[in-house]
Amino acid sequence: MLVIMITTGLAGSFLYYCLLLGLATKDLQKTRLYWARCVGANAFLLAVSATMVASYFGAELSYFLTVSLWFVFALVLHSGYLVVTKIAEKESVDENDTKSKD
Repeated sequence: MLVIMITTGLAGSFLYYCLLLGLATKDLQKTRLYWARCVGANAFLLAVSATMVASYFGAELSYFLTVSLWFVFALVLHSGYLVVTKIAEKESVDENDTKSKD
């Protein structure tokens, strides 16, 4: 169980970082499902990891606990997603302005 806890937590964090990096460097295109991949799936991985941590300390495993933790992690990850999308949009506007001035 400890291996599952560590693996899902690290996988969720690493995947979130890679997706945000791809969005910031414009290697990945932002589509309608990008939020679900970047925030939703990673929040689920982190919620499963946190549920395993809670069960390790004696809490009862339940889907309600995982879903409630998903909402907490989704809110936190969504704020990072918004920051990166705003920065990426600002950089693309700045690049267009410098190209039009040349």
